[in-house]
This record gives sequence, C-alpha cells and structure tokens, in this order.
Amino acid sequence: MSSTASAVSSSHPGSGDPTPASTWLALGGCQITDQVVVLPESVVDEGDSDALKAVLDHHGVTMLMTGVRQPAPQPGRLPGNWVHIGVSPILEKRAPATGSTRQRWFHVRQNKHHRWSLNESQIFQYHLGGALHPHILWWEAMDVARRTVQFVELGEELTLVCLVCEDLAQHDDVAEVVRSVGPTLVFTPLLDGPQLTSRWAARYASVLADDPGSAVATLSAYGMVQRCRPPGQPFLAGGRFVERPRPGDPGGSAGGWRPRRLADHLRGPRTATHRRQSPAH
Repeated sequence: MSSTASAVSSSHPGSGDPTPASTWLALGGCQITDQVVVLPESVVDEGDSDALKAVLDHHGVTMLMTGVRQPAPQPGRLPGNWVHIGVSPILEKRAPATGSTRQRWFHVRQNKHHRWSLNESQIFQYHLGGALHPHILWWEAMDVARRTVQFVELGEELTLVCLVCEDLAQHDDVAEVVRSVGPTLVFTPLLDGPQLTSRWAARYASVLADDPGSAVATLSAYGMVQRCRPPGQPFLAGGRFVERPRPGDPGGSAGGWRPRRLADHLRGPRTATHRRQSPAH
C-alpha cells in the first residue's frame, strides 16, 4: 500500500502532495469538503479493499474510488477489472462516527467493458519488449461482464460516474446513456502514459466536456507514466488530467448551466444502474 500511495503522490509534478480529490469533485459546481481518495486502474487487489477502507475510515476519509484487480477466480476463468466506489455513511449523515458505532460503507462496482490491446509501437513505447513479443497483438486478459453503468448522486448537485480506461474512448450504448444523463463528473482511472492534452484520454475527455458538459478527471499510475518513453523523446511527467466545460458551451458557466440531477432522468435510489439487454462479447 505504501508504494502505491507514494506513486500517486509523485504523479503530480511540481508539488510534494497530490491534488486533493475534493478539488476534482468541486469542478462540477458542488463544493466537497470531505476527504476523498482516488487511485488508478487495477492498483488494489480485491482481497485488500476492506483493509484499505478500514485504514481510510480511521483517518477520516469518507469516499474511495479505486481501480481493483481480481485474480482469476478459477481455472478457465479470466481475471476481473473494475472500479470500486466506497462511500462512508458519514458523507450522507454529516455526523462524526466514533469507535464501535462506525457503520459499513456503501459499495458500488463499475466493471470495465473494453479490453486494452498493445501493438508493436506501444510495446516499444512502454519498454515491454523483454516480456511481450512485439510482433504479436496482445489483449488484456480480462473478463467482460454484462454491461452496466452506475451513477452515484451525492447531495443535490453532484452526479458521478466512472468509466475505466478504454471505456472512455468507446461510442457504445453505455456512452449514449452517460451523455443522456449528463453527469457532473466523470472519473476515469487508467494504466497509461502521461496525461497530456495531446494524448487520447484528453481528446475523448473533451468530447464529454463539450456534450453533455461534464467535468472529466483521468488518473494514471506513475509507474506507467515512467515507462512511457517513445524512442527519442524525453520523460514527460503528469499522471492526472482534468477537462472542464468551457465557458459558452452547454456545460460552461457562461451559459448559466447548472448540473442536472440524476433524479431528473431516473426514478429509484441514489445509485442507479442501466443494463444492456444482452451480454457483451
């Protein structure tokens, strides 16, 4: 756990401390003062999530968003890859919890829907030729579960959704649902190179920033940022990227736009699920 924490801290150039996640949550117009921890894709083993939440709860953290990796549950099955969203009851009740009166966190799981692939140029770019043959197209060994998308509403003005890595770049049924709901914030954990405006994540984040006007935050593991060195190019730091709606756009402040509540689109509990009618292949 300590190595992961230091990697996240180091992913923000020019500062000794990582940017507080509360800053990202405030981008959509809702000020969040609680402590929130965000981690990149696949950094937490499934078996460590409960222990991690216990440590965070002890230190007053009220929300966790982290990528989770699951070993293959049995022979012949593929590993799992998802985002775990944990919310402390304190965040809803606004009352301090002490000692044995602490309550169980609320849990939301957002599965990853699309596998990544690595071609020859990417293998060289990430210096993986010693482990992966560059003449083979490598695909992520990941179970693709039935497609669902989870929306979490916090308070009256913040609707959050997580899209894992490749899911941000896909124009499928899930993307249509996301655009129709218009979440305040889209959080995308990655295993990618530096998060620069010229790279793919920023380009696809700008699509959601333009329509429906969501703030999009991406976060990559610092180890992947370090490995991403195209031939002849210097090391470029930067593990996170935030794309905000621009003034004058439907989501920009100049247009008088306010974040849409999930309840305006859906009926039901604070956490809503959309499902496809058939499993993904």
